[in-house]
Formats: sequence, structure tokens, C-alpha cells
Amino acid sequence: MTDLDPDTNGAEAIVKRITLAILEHRLRPGTKLGEEDVAEVFAVSRAKVRQALMLLAKNGLVELQPSRGAFVAKPSVREAREIFEVRRMLEIQSVKNLLKRVTDEQVQRLRAHVELQRRTLVDRDIFNVARLFSEFHMMIAEMAGNQLLAELLAGIVARSTLVILLYNLTMPTTCSCDEHACLVEAIAARNAEEATRLVAKHLEHLEQALTLDDEGHAVSDLKRILNSVTV
Repeated sequence: MTDLDPDTNGAEAIVKRITLAILEHRLRPGTKLGEEDVAEVFAVSRAKVRQALMLLAKNGLVELQPSRGAFVAKPSVREAREIFEVRRMLEIQSVKNLLKRVTDEQVQRLRAHVELQRRTLVDRDIFNVARLFSEFHMMIAEMAGNQLLAELLAGIVARSTLVILLYNLTMPTTCSCDEHACLVEAIAARNAEEATRLVAKHLEHLEQALTLDDEGHAVSDLKRILNSVTV
């Protein structure tokens, strides 16, 4: 059983760690989220686990199946395409919003984040690479100043990570990092047309790398995965 601060043992802590496990490519679509196992990891009641699972289901990350329990969601091909369509719209708007207010300090933070991505790629730390790549996109949304848009995008990024895991995208590579770097430089130049073109192209490349005709079937060791995720 994991020793956790009692104040962090609520439903939100469970939601956060499961979401991170998805963003870090540790927790695969179709994995059963057994209430007893999750309760043991977090040292909470099964009622608290059920509350967390309901929140995750509301966010589209978990499927609640009658008489079977909770599972990490497995988006269909149609849902996968719809998720990327919505993500493109949200990210393009985030970039447009950011260009109206971007500061030099924000540009430097984005550049520093890209360099961290590069170092993590060199270290072949695959879990942190996946998390950092997702975090980069959410940073832009948060900097853009529309809190609701940022919250919506955070949910869509997590759901698109499920799509990536399910439909066989290989590990993010230096190419993705280079595309992030180009986007940052377009933002630094206050070139809205180029920045929106680059973010749309980047997401198009992600979607094109998917095999949207065959679902994966691998699942994960739930307790081991949740115990390995640090918040």
C-alpha cells in the first residue's frame, strides 16, 4: 500500500494520478480499474474510488460498464477522428489567443520547455517524454489566458493520448520536438498565420501516424503503474 499524505487521498488525487498515468503512456486503453486495487494504492475507501471513477468517466477517460466495472476508455475510430478534430480547433484558438498577449518571458519559458524535451529524448526517458509533449500544448493554452479553453484542452489532450496508445503511434520523436521548436519561434516572432499553420500541421502529423482501422488489445498492471506515477 502506498503511503500518502491523508490530505491528498481524496478523489481529486486519484483522478490526477490516473490522468498522469495516461499522459505518460503507462496506462493503456482497456485496462480494468478495479475498485479494490485502486483503493489499496491510495489507502481510501471504495466509495472514494467510485467518486473518482465517475469524475474520470465524465471527462471521457473511463468507461463504466454495468456489472463489469470501470475500464480505461477505448475510443472508437470515429471517436478518435472526432477527438483530433476538436483538438485542432482548440489548439488553433489557443495559439491565436496567445499571440494577442504573449510576453518575452512566456517565450523563454516555452523555449526552455522544448530544451527539456530534447534532453529527456536523449535520456530515452519515454514516460517523461510523453508527459512533456502533452504538457507543452497545455502550457500554450494556459498562457493564452482563457481558463475554460485550457480546461477543455487538458481533457482533449488526455483523450487523444488514449487514441495514440490504442492506434499504435510509435514513441514521440525528435521530429515532434523540432515541430514544437518551430512553433515557439513563430510565436516569438508574433506571426499568427505561421503559428496557426504550424500547430495545425503538427496535429495533422500526429493523426496521420495513427492506424485508424485496428484497435490494440494490450492492458496494464494497474497497481504497479499507479504506484510508479509521481505527482
